[in-house]
Amino acid sequence: MSEDSTLSQAERDRYLAYEDQRRRTLLRVMVPAGATLTGLAWVVATVTLVVMPRQDVSVWVNDAITLLLVDMFLGAWIALQRDHVTLASGLVVAAGGGGVLATVAISGFSQGLTPLTLIQLASLTLVVVLVGMLGDLRTILGAAALLSLVTLSVLLWAPRPPDLAATIQAQLPLLASVSITYQWGVAALMVAIWLTYRQTLSALGAAYDRSQQLDNLKAQFITHINHELRTPIMTLQGYVEYLRLGHAALPEEEVHTALESAGRSADTLVVLLNNILDIRRIETNQVIDPEPVPVRESIDAALALVDPRLGGERVRDVHVGIPDGLVIWGDQVRLQQILINLLSNAVKYSEPGTPIEVSGKFITPGSSGDGRTRLRDWPEANTGARGIGEIAVRDYGYGIPPDQISLLFNRFARLPRELASPVGGTGLGLYLCRVFAESMGGSIRAESNGVPGEGSTFRLYLPLAPGAAA
Repeated sequence: MSEDSTLSQAERDRYLAYEDQRRRTLLRVMVPAGATLTGLAWVVATVTLVVMPRQDVSVWVNDAITLLLVDMFLGAWIALQRDHVTLASGLVVAAGGGGVLATVAISGFSQGLTPLTLIQLASLTLVVVLVGMLGDLRTILGAAALLSLVTLSVLLWAPRPPDLAATIQAQLPLLASVSITYQWGVAALMVAIWLTYRQTLSALGAAYDRSQQLDNLKAQFITHINHELRTPIMTLQGYVEYLRLGHAALPEEEVHTALESAGRSADTLVVLLNNILDIRRIETNQVIDPEPVPVRESIDAALALVDPRLGGERVRDVHVGIPDGLVIWGDQVRLQQILINLLSNAVKYSEPGTPIEVSGKFITPGSSGDGRTRLRDWPEANTGARGIGEIAVRDYGYGIPPDQISLLFNRFARLPRELASPVGGTGLGLYLCRVFAESMGGSIRAESNGVPGEGSTFRLYLPLAPGAAA
């Protein structure tokens, strides 16, 4: 296979595996057939020479070449048995193509440019077919060029019978052009087949990769959902059974505590199921109808909905710094859901009593905005001309190891540290944040140096609404 810089290493490895299998299948038919045919031809030629030894030297040369071809096919068979597919392919191409070329050249220069030689020249196109079945693009083009050279050499310099010399000389341009045209026509056909095969294989490989990804996602989904559902369900079941069996003898305060715990387990189930439903709605490609959304109002609404029990008993200081007039172009419900997820994470993954900061700013054309911000274009609005708005949520918690930041926004992604911590989660919240942001033409990213106490910052970028004033 010729090197192709557009192929990834995985695609290249997959192509080579399929190509080896294809060649192996062809060779299992071609090698025995070639060995049998050339072996029979050699036996017939040898018997003829034994019976009638007074033959032209070219006949003896052809017999020797035929024996060499038999040996090459036998060598290809041995290589194939030892799984050396590339070597076997090379021997078959050399034996089949080289044998035909040698036979035509010897016949042309020893017997002259007879009608039989012209028929043999026409059969040279079979060499291109053989090379096309076992070779790659370069081999096909190289074989076609070599055939053209041999054809021209025979037509120009092979001896011509006296009675045909004038006719051949007059028809020489036509003979050369037709022969070479046929050869390159077949070569072009083999190239087209080869390219189509490559394209089809690439498409099949992409479909296979997609199938593997879906299988992996399904396995991850079952694993995560099994873990996340089992804990709150078993907890809820335990408290319900505890209250059912002992409610008459339990003090009122203990009953209240058990009911609170059962309620928290039920809330966890509701959050998990809502996240799954949100993913389902996203994957049905629901199109939103964008509208102006005031950022400060969405932040206030999100703060009111963040569960205060996430951060323990101590009150958090939330510092909000949003400039007046910061209005984004998107969907209020989705923006609010993003903010709820970011604020909930900030509370969960930081020590009780540490502050949380929420800030915003305009990034307009010509300003010194973040060069890494990339927005998708709305089909009906030039968001680049209006600029974008940035909303940042910062905590002073445990931080995120920089080498794990790229995992955050994947579906069901939880960092290794989180899996061993008592902090619960489904691994869906930040994935939803990313998908909601992209559905509104924006993006989201995280910043952290992984140092506990310095925390993390999540930056959300969304297009500004028409008329939003900086």
